[in-house]
Amino acid sequence: MLGNIRTALRNEELRWFLGIIAFAVLTIAVDIRNLYGGVGHALRYSFFQVTSIISTTGFATADFNLWPEYSKFLLVLLMFVGGCAGSTAGGLKVSRVMLLFKSCTIEVKKMLRPRCVENVRLDGKPVDAQTVYNALTYFTFYIIILLIAGLIVSLDGLDFTTNFTAALSCLS
Repeated sequence: MLGNIRTALRNEELRWFLGIIAFAVLTIAVDIRNLYGGVGHALRYSFFQVTSIISTTGFATADFNLWPEYSKFLLVLLMFVGGCAGSTAGGLKVSRVMLLFKSCTIEVKKMLRPRCVENVRLDGKPVDAQTVYNALTYFTFYIIILLIAGLIVSLDGLDFTTNFTAALSCLS
């Protein structure tokens, strides 16, 4: 049993996914601790909302419209990310976010040190340029569709946040 957990934790996407969840749960819990009378309740509410949003399940045990702006914004970012590759969760998927983040990091390094030669790697293996390009193309189309959907939804006359999150929840 323990060997299977170690094998699973070697997967870089799983580590990123768990890291994203841990970061979101802890920072949101700190942000909302005064609303729920302490860190314990805040952690419980935060954990449930974060896991529900990132998995695109859609359940809620709290009215997070009452939460501070940081917490609401972080939940919207989690809607973008979505689940891991192979899951039925919506969003960009953690693997694509990893590729985009690593690709951007390498491009910044190349701007600072033009002779730098570095490739995007996942789980220690190099990723071919076409795969990185495909992730970037998917991201670009995702954003374009989100903006068009947000524009169409805005014809209802609701506020920006409502329009944007409605379009994002439909897309994710």
